[in-house]
Amino acid sequence: MIQFQQNLLKGYGYDTIALPKEDIHPLLLLARAGDSVSSLDWPLQNLFKPDLAPLVLPKRKVSAIHADRMFTFDAGLGLDFLSAIFQFFNLDDSQLTAGIKANRNLTLSCSFQEVTEEKVAPPDIDHFLTGAIPLENEFRTYEKKLKDSELYVITEVLRASTFKIEMLQSADAGFNLDVALAKLAEGKTHLERQNERSYVITNDSESDLAFGFKAFKIIYDKASWWQFWKADDAGFRLKREQGAVMRSLAPEEDGMEVLEVAEGVVAL
Repeated sequence: MIQFQQNLLKGYGYDTIALPKEDIHPLLLLARAGDSVSSLDWPLQNLFKPDLAPLVLPKRKVSAIHADRMFTFDAGLGLDFLSAIFQFFNLDDSQLTAGIKANRNLTLSCSFQEVTEEKVAPPDIDHFLTGAIPLENEFRTYEKKLKDSELYVITEVLRASTFKIEMLQSADAGFNLDVALAKLAEGKTHLERQNERSYVITNDSESDLAFGFKAFKIIYDKASWWQFWKADDAGFRLKREQGAVMRSLAPEEDGMEVLEVAEGVVAL
């Protein structure tokens, strides 16, 4: 399980993506599934009849989100989190995995630099939902979840292409990342060793990873789904909910890939 010892995103009102990914964006749907929440690889508008989609605003820099140690976790517990970052840089992480697993006394800290924010304004989504007509009899699982107010929509995503990795180790940990870091894809990254335990890795391409998000719950106000277009008081509204951590891919439902999300602590 990943148990963050320190997670500064919560103080900024953001939730955490446990495995940073490139393909997380505003308007993607999250779904409640038992005690957890699942994230679909589908945008909100795919569950409704064709209409104007909410506007995704351009990325912008978020200078206030910078911190020296944004995430801190035990190395063994945070291995998948760190591996996701190194895989982004095309690193063969087999040596990284073996080294960290053999050195449980390591504590890893990660921060994100040159952070950008990608967002869609909640009022834009609210405007879309006010006139939106949901599709019927096309998605059994997610039609029911929409009826039961179990769906969420991502409104904001934090992204970065520069990462600072710091190793905090006891005297007997003895793990050195130099060999693993040397395998980073040549020409696509820049590696700067700040001291014997701290590295800054920069991606010079236009790609970046999403590592934080905000989401709103979609509340359906009337149970008479089949009379949606006839009932004046039927419709949807948004409610802000916080405290989830997006985790790795889970089995597909209804032919769509699902990302598992758990409250606060993530099992991988």
